[in-house]
Amino acid sequence: MAAHIEALILRCRNPAAQIAFYRDVLGMTQVDDTSVSYGEGMTKLTFQPCPTGDAYAHTRDNLYWKIAITLPDVDHACAAIAQKGIAVTQPHQFQDIGYLAHLSDPEGFQIELLQHRFESNQLTGAADLSAPLGGAGFGLITLRTVDIDAATSVCCDDLGMTLLCVEPVMSHGFTLYFFAFTDENPPSVDPKAVVNREWTYQRPYTVLELQHLHDAQQLRVTPEDAPGYGGMLLSGDTHLPSGMILGKLGRA
Repeated sequence: MAAHIEALILRCRNPAAQIAFYRDVLGMTQVDDTSVSYGEGMTKLTFQPCPTGDAYAHTRDNLYWKIAITLPDVDHACAAIAQKGIAVTQPHQFQDIGYLAHLSDPEGFQIELLQHRFESNQLTGAADLSAPLGGAGFGLITLRTVDIDAATSVCCDDLGMTLLCVEPVMSHGFTLYFFAFTDENPPSVDPKAVVNREWTYQRPYTVLELQHLHDAQQLRVTPEDAPGYGGMLLSGDTHLPSGMILGKLGRA
């Protein structure tokens, strides 16, 4: 079986409320008592109960950053979410990175809505009105690293992932790296080529995004007895033991 990211695990105080939010607001399907996804065989979002510890609060020095829901039409998705009474930011084109918006789930975990195409390249009528949020997918899981060379070695050498795209954001002091379990080749052999960006956002599988913080020395890892990032479950023919929970990608 081909390697893939089976699940992202988040520890939270109220798993039932989290599942209801991702099901009723973001259109995921409930898989079992602890998990949701956008379809059979797709990466799951799994919530582990964690009634102790302080409430989750995202900070820029945290190992875990966000997930991204990738969509054909972010404006359509934002309107649908706002109609349910959920606060979501105004969509905007961020440099030559992507057309996006942001919101938080009930426990404060960050969610990005990322359009398949830049604002200037958007297609009229792109949303599939019969699909959740017009065609949502679990596009990205974003962790952070302070040593991109070590993290790239873990992804490519240890896990057998492919580097799809590199997006420098020098004005904000970081660079984004995108890895996936795939044999597909991006449009350009140059990972920094802008053409690879929209292509990456259109992949039908979940991509691992690493935010390399240029000036940071270390990252904060949420204690295991507190709400926060619980790891990723990998399955299939990885170069490390099947089912390994990974945290070291961001700690590297």
